[in-house]
Amino acid sequence: MPPRDAAPRMTVPFCDVGAINRELSPQLESAFRRVMSRGQFVLGQEVDLFEREWAAYCGKRHAVGVGNATDAMIMMLRACDIGPGDEVIVPAHTYIATWMAVSGVGATPVPVDADDSFLIDVNKIQAALTPKTRAILAVHLYGKPCAMEALRTIARTESLALLIDAAQAHGMTGDMLGDAAAFSFYPTKNLGALGDGGAVVTDNTDIASRIALFRSYGSITKNRHEVVSGNSRLDELQAAFLRAKLPYLDRFNARRFSNASKYGLATRGVHHQAVATIRNRETYRQKMAQRGIETMVHYPTPPHLQPAYAHLGYGRDSFPVAERLAREVVSFPVGPELSPDQVEHVATEWARP
Repeated sequence: MPPRDAAPRMTVPFCDVGAINRELSPQLESAFRRVMSRGQFVLGQEVDLFEREWAAYCGKRHAVGVGNATDAMIMMLRACDIGPGDEVIVPAHTYIATWMAVSGVGATPVPVDADDSFLIDVNKIQAALTPKTRAILAVHLYGKPCAMEALRTIARTESLALLIDAAQAHGMTGDMLGDAAAFSFYPTKNLGALGDGGAVVTDNTDIASRIALFRSYGSITKNRHEVVSGNSRLDELQAAFLRAKLPYLDRFNARRFSNASKYGLATRGVHHQAVATIRNRETYRQKMAQRGIETMVHYPTPPHLQPAYAHLGYGRDSFPVAERLAREVVSFPVGPELSPDQVEHVATEWARP
């Protein structure tokens, strides 16, 4: 029997972005040379072509590339004329950027607790609505799809915009993307750039036109307030890299599904993360590290308990499911870069005590 401090027989990093990019290095190098030779680096042909290709992939009429996903959400909300005095329904269990986008337009995030699927509990939305509610900003967290039919029914009945934080949902299309959806192209995403980037997709021409205005210093006066924007454009080089990677997205998502299936963690969706709930999480993660497996926590502190949102007055036990998930969720390596041996190692070890 090996000593306790012996090195693990195999190591499995949580996410190896370098390995993903090395697999596509010829395509990425070709994209780089194409942009360099053309000499057009801001809002050029690559951005235009990527927007068309991404919109077509998503089954939407329009895509507008911007600098990052938070800006994409802010512009999406602004394009729907949401601002000071308005309320937006958000999940209690999500990355804080979802809430920050709502705050970024001067509106108030109104949280709704999660259910056991990790997603917003649609049965609790009605109780959170007020005359100030203007939109639902749902999140396909971990690449798991929300209950869109129920969300659409609520939005239609209450005359609300149905917006999607799709930062972890590359591969979802059509009605899964609501009235408009904001994507992230951060390097670790299912479709990741070699830097930062974001986009909004929508069938609504007015929303797309406003976002195209906002991303380049535009301003617009609509109803109750004036919206002034700054500079947040998808980089031409990053658009070229994304175009090179897009044809492989479905293939890589299929690998993610296969990997999650071998762990017994596969669900509907695109498996940005493979997530389970584990009691005594830190002790468990230490044991996994000793076995060579890196895990992560998404996310350890719910937004309503972070200092930035103390002014909203939510204390502990306000959203018990979200708070339990924050204590127990563990994310496992699931990316398309994993070797069969690495996947088998995680599959063998993760359920051990």
